Amino acid sequence: MLYYRYSAPTPCDMQIPRSYCIARLLGSSVVPSFVVLNIAITVQRAMATFGASRRRQMAASRALIGVSALYAIGYGVYTYVPEPMDGYATYCSAITMFSGVRVILNIYVMFALDIFNVMGSFCLYKYNKHQLESKPNYHLGRKYNHLVNVSVLSKSLFMQIIHTIVYFFLFGDLTGIQKSEPGKCVAYVIVGIALKNSNSAKDYFVVNALMNVFPYYALVCPSVLTFLVRREDVNKRTRVQELITMASQSTTEYFKGLAKHWETAERASARA
Repeated sequence: MLYYRYSAPTPCDMQIPRSYCIARLLGSSVVPSFVVLNIAITVQRAMATFGASRRRQMAASRALIGVSALYAIGYGVYTYVPEPMDGYATYCSAITMFSGVRVILNIYVMFALDIFNVMGSFCLYKYNKHQLESKPNYHLGRKYNHLVNVSVLSKSLFMQIIHTIVYFFLFGDLTGIQKSEPGKCVAYVIVGIALKNSNSAKDYFVVNALMNVFPYYALVCPSVLTFLVRREDVNKRTRVQELITMASQSTTEYFKGLAKHWETAERASARA
């Protein structure tokens, strides 16, 4: 693709064959699977919270992974099969006149799923946190289970929020672009009121270009996850060191007390 762009003699010739856009369309087809995978994490944590067996958790996780694959395949076939592959294009776009309505519909669905998933994850996080704080002398196995759930949900919830924020902006921009056709944009009442001047050709070009940029959350989430994992490792080491220090201090105090006891006993026997 870069070859066609930089070897073109004039700007008008900076085009690539549409057949090369298959890779771009395949990449766009995979994006919806992230939503289902986020839901899978929430479902698995919910099952772990309420004591489902490991076998059932594994079965549910595998089923949802299969659903994510089917969602991506179904979305790709439904959205991009009508896309023509002949001729040339200036760049490979995920939204065209052939796929635009279907892509926007999928973004609305993903945004709605993201909202419900974030709400579910947040409720699970608060519930597990409440169980830890309200029952300090709880059963050790269940207490550990709640502690693991809090640790996992604190990481996954942050990434799910980032994913939702990204699709919120796409949702809002595309809603504003389509506001002149209310029949195609049922959600205009929610967001479109704040986007009075975003239905021009320029705005459509900007959003269309944003759709061709590597998704922001795909860059941010790995960095956030790495930071959270490293911070958790540091916290674990700190807690372990504190436990070792406490144990060492207890041992030292014990032997100091024992030594004083023997000294007192020896003095008493010497006086006698």
